[in-house]
Amino acid sequence: MTRYWTARYGTPHEVFWREPGASRAALHSDQRWYCNRWLNIVFTPDAEPRAFAPVQREYARSLVRWRRPIQSAYVKLATSPPTARWLAHATMHVSPPIAKHQRQVIVPGNNKIRILDHVDWTATSILKDGFGRDGFERELRSRKIARQLGLPVIEVLDEDTSGGWFRERYVAATPVNRLSNKNTMRDVVHNACFALRGYLEHSLKSNPMPHYINELEQRIRVYASSQPLLADAQRSAIDTALDELLNWANQSSTKFPDHITTSIGHGDFQAANVLVDGQEFWLIDWESSRRRQTGYDPLVMGLGSRTTRDLVRSMQAFIQRGWTSTLLSRLDDWPGFAWRSSAQRRCATLVFLLEELDYHFEENSNRLFTRLGDGLTRLVADLPKLVAGIRLEPRSQ
Repeated sequence: MTRYWTARYGTPHEVFWREPGASRAALHSDQRWYCNRWLNIVFTPDAEPRAFAPVQREYARSLVRWRRPIQSAYVKLATSPPTARWLAHATMHVSPPIAKHQRQVIVPGNNKIRILDHVDWTATSILKDGFGRDGFERELRSRKIARQLGLPVIEVLDEDTSGGWFRERYVAATPVNRLSNKNTMRDVVHNACFALRGYLEHSLKSNPMPHYINELEQRIRVYASSQPLLADAQRSAIDTALDELLNWANQSSTKFPDHITTSIGHGDFQAANVLVDGQEFWLIDWESSRRRQTGYDPLVMGLGSRTTRDLVRSMQAFIQRGWTSTLLSRLDDWPGFAWRSSAQRRCATLVFLLEELDYHFEENSNRLFTRLGDGLTRLVADLPKLVAGIRLEPRSQ
């Protein structure tokens, strides 16, 4: 924030955080912002009510039924001036003060921070200090291509890649996973899949299967050997899983295809990354876009790999029966991706597991991190069961 605000206003800015009980006192001239970690939002005490619309759309309705009235009440209290200060986990202090702060809220993300302004309908994304530019530049590049191909992506208004920020049109929409109507969820995801097909089709490529798998294996082994936060037991589990998977693939009587169709896809195609407002929807968060098997995006959505705590069961169910998620119940075909037989599904799942390891290792490659992300930790812990599930002889078709 210091870097962006200094460049934006042409005046050096100082930003510091104050945890409860911190010794550094705020100056009277500092502009104070409340930080609520549970709602993932930063705002000033006099923020306008309309500024909280994104938070209310995303968090006011819990995904767990019994929590909904409690969470709805909490959101109201945490964004109301009389009670917000008591529910804040920390404060951010800015000097000199930021103009027009009442209409802005700050939403921190994994790799970037977003400033939402509900008056001029803009959202500014700022790359965090110490974070690599690869994902940031991939997102901008992928979104430009997607817009050229007619996909529903939010318009980028201006950008400064050297300064690490871009400004886009602000969309007051709801993530699909927060919708109450399951039929609407399914329809929106179906339409999103149809739109995404056009993006995949522009970059289809046939790769030799052994070469593609070998590239993934080598990249994962390099990540694992150089990741300082991995415990020895975790590193050993990864090596064992890779050995077992590749040995089984080489020796299996099941005929693996000689080639695999890849394309540049979205990379994080989950319900939370599809926004909807009435009849319109948008695909967001393209920073993980890269070349993978063409079935990677529907597998992320259909297996719920970003959110489920039981990926083992999801993968086994897919191998045995095909799509079990109602979100993909209307998916009849997909460019370059075959899943009609259990043998095809098992092959796709093996490749997907390698791609997921690669994805999570890249997500955790920042040297500033002090702990591994939950996604990678769960995936490594489940590796023995996931490998065993892939190797299981499928039920007869």
